[in-house]
Amino acid sequence: MVHAQFLPLNIPEITAAAVTPLILLAAFYFYTRSKLLHVKDVATDGTPKNLTATWLVAVAMGILLILLALRAAAAHSLSSTVTNFFDSSLVLSLLVLLAWVYYRLTHQLRDFAPFLLPMAAALLILGVTLSFTAEPHFHDANPWTLVHVVSVLLGFACFAVGCMAGVVYLISESQLKRKDRSQWTFPKLPPLDRLERFTRHCIVVGFPLLTLGAISGIFRAVEDPHALGRDWYFSPKVVLTVVAWLLYASLLHVRLAPALRGSRCAWLSIVGFLFLLAVLIAANWMPHG
Repeated sequence: MVHAQFLPLNIPEITAAAVTPLILLAAFYFYTRSKLLHVKDVATDGTPKNLTATWLVAVAMGILLILLALRAAAAHSLSSTVTNFFDSSLVLSLLVLLAWVYYRLTHQLRDFAPFLLPMAAALLILGVTLSFTAEPHFHDANPWTLVHVVSVLLGFACFAVGCMAGVVYLISESQLKRKDRSQWTFPKLPPLDRLERFTRHCIVVGFPLLTLGAISGIFRAVEDPHALGRDWYFSPKVVLTVVAWLLYASLLHVRLAPALRGSRCAWLSIVGFLFLLAVLIAANWMPHG
C-alpha cells in the first residue's frame, strides 16, 4: 500500500512550476520562428542549428526532475509523485517531454516533436492550477488507487501526444489545401498518412492504459463505495470517461471504417483528449477515496 503525504507547496516550488511553462513556450517560439522564416533546423552535416530551443527544453526538463526529486526526498517516498495533482502534473509534463526527446532523435517525426512543447506547458499549467483548487492529496490507502493513477497518467500522456498529432495533421492539411504559398507557413511537416498512422499508434498504446485505469477505478469504488460518494457511477467524471473510452474505441477501427480516416481521425483524437481533460477537471467535484 502507498501512504505518501502531500507536502505543501513553498514559494520556490511555485515559482519554478510557473516559470517552466514559459520556458517551454519560449522554446516553441524559437522553433516556429525559424521554421516560419524558412531557416533550416539542421546544417548540411546533420548537426542542429537552432540550439536555443533545445537548451531551453533541457532547462525545463532539469527543473521538473529537480522538483520531483526534492519533493520525493522530502516525502521519503517515490509514490508521492503520483498521489496529488501538483506532482502528477510534473510527471505528466515530463513524460510528454521525453516523447519530444525521442521524436527529435528520429528523422521521420523530427518536425512534429516541437509541437509537444506547448502541450507539456498546458498540462503543467492545468495540473498546478488544479493543485490549488482541488483536494491536494489522493487518499491512497487502497492499492487500486495507485494502479488507477499510474495507468491514467501513462494513458493520458499517450493521448496528449496523439492529440497534438491530430492538431499537426489539420495544420498540414490546411497548408496543402491553401492555394497561396506565403512565407508564413511551415515549410516541412510529416506526411498526412504518417501522422494518421502515428495518431492511431498512440491510441493503440493509450487505450489499454485507459481501460486499465477505468477497471481499477471501478474496483476501487466497489471495495469502498462510500469513498467516492453516493451514485458515483452517474458522476460527470464517470460519464465523461465512458464517452472518451467509446471515442478512442472507435478510432481503433479506423482501418475498417474509411469514414473515420483523415481529418475525422484527427478531430476525434482531439475531441477524445478534451473529454479526458474534462474528466480531470470533473475529478475536483468528487471526493478522492
